[in-house]
Amino acid sequence: MSLRAVLLLTALLAGCQAAPLRPQAPAAAPGWMQVSAYSYEQEAPGLGSSRKYEGPAGFIDVYRYDLRQRWQNGLGDPAFNPHFLSTVADVKQMAAQGRYSRLQIGPVQDVVIAGKPFRTVSYRFRVHGRDMQSLTYLTATGNRLLKYRMSYFEPPAMDPAEMTRRFIETDLSRPPAEGDEPLPPPGSSL
Repeated sequence: MSLRAVLLLTALLAGCQAAPLRPQAPAAAPGWMQVSAYSYEQEAPGLGSSRKYEGPAGFIDVYRYDLRQRWQNGLGDPAFNPHFLSTVADVKQMAAQGRYSRLQIGPVQDVVIAGKPFRTVSYRFRVHGRDMQSLTYLTATGNRLLKYRMSYFEPPAMDPAEMTRRFIETDLSRPPAEGDEPLPPPGSSL
């Protein structure tokens, strides 16, 4: 990854925002309202796009990105698990920096939602004086990575895994938004 991409990624993790996407996608599930959508591609090719949702139970971030490579769909790409583990390391880093306290990390599991395999891990931590439960779900689809980061206030209104499943199923069934388009297969022309 280039120095510029590393610097932008660092800025994004620190709370900076990139250029907004034009149209926002429809809300992915009842109770969740999309509050933002951004594309990071112009500033840092490979970082893709994100959508943020808020609701009474917490907030959800949806990321589509490729890190400037084509990903084998599913969980089998040789670079998939190292990248997944790097997302866990990012959360540990936030705790080490003092942004999260009392971090607990659950086991890594593979699950299927709406016919797509996802690798997932859960976290519990305290942030801004509030207890949170957070889950990361990652898969590769359309030659890109698709990551859901679900963050629920404690105690959750209902089972976090069930809220997550419902959100992902609804999100995957909605019409594509800008930044959702799959990449063309390797060797094809645009």
